[in-house]
Order: sequence, then C-alpha cells, then structure tokens
Amino acid sequence: AAHEPATRVAAVEALGRIGTPAAQAELLALLPALPADDDARRQIVPLLRPTALDDAAATRLAAELDGATLTAAEKQQLAFTLALVGLRDGIKLPDGAVSPAAKQLIDQMTALAERGTGEKR
Repeated sequence: AAHEPATRVAAVEALGRIGTPAAQAELLALLPALPADDDARRQIVPLLRPTALDDAAATRLAAELDGATLTAAEKQQLAFTLALVGLRDGIKLPDGAVSPAAKQLIDQMTALAERGTGEKR
C-alpha cells in the first residue's frame, strides 16, 4: 500500500527474507494487487520458494501457472523455480496438480536447468 516504489520493494524483499509459509502466502497474495510494471511485483516471483514439490504450498504455486494473474515471464520464472526444486529433490508435482500446458512449461524449464548443469536425470 506504500506510495513510494522503494518502500514497496523493501517490503516485498523483507517478506521474502522471512521465508515462513505465512510470508510466502502474503507474497502470493500481493501479485494480483500490484500492476505488472511495478518494481515490487517484479521482485515477488523470484522470492516464491516452495520447500518441496509435494508440499501444499508448491501445489498452490503451480496452480498459478494456469491462472491469469501472472505474466508470461512470471510464469516462466515460477516454472523454473518449481523445476529446480523438483530436480533438487528428485520428485515431481503430484499427478493432476497442473494442466497439461503448465506441466509442459515445467518440463521445458526442467530441461533448461538440466542443460545448464550438464546433467540429465
């Protein structure tokens, strides 16, 4: 709600550093409240960090890939984060958690991450 862009950015970054499930939920709730070109909004998606793909929070995040709230770039960022968590833990989202299109985006980001490391799982 702050009028100054720097204050909004600082607030978003502070929520990201807190890292609790409640702080993560607050970040997610801020997305539709901020315009796509807002500097604070641009900080949110990189700060969304699910602990594991089999966690309910990850499923909520994955559902955003099928929604209208995120921009195309934000969807790619979020899909990349989900891909990295999946690669780290060696698991995937539960079946039916996302649409085929969202699953395909996550799979593309997984392939991109694997190319970057030179590993294939």
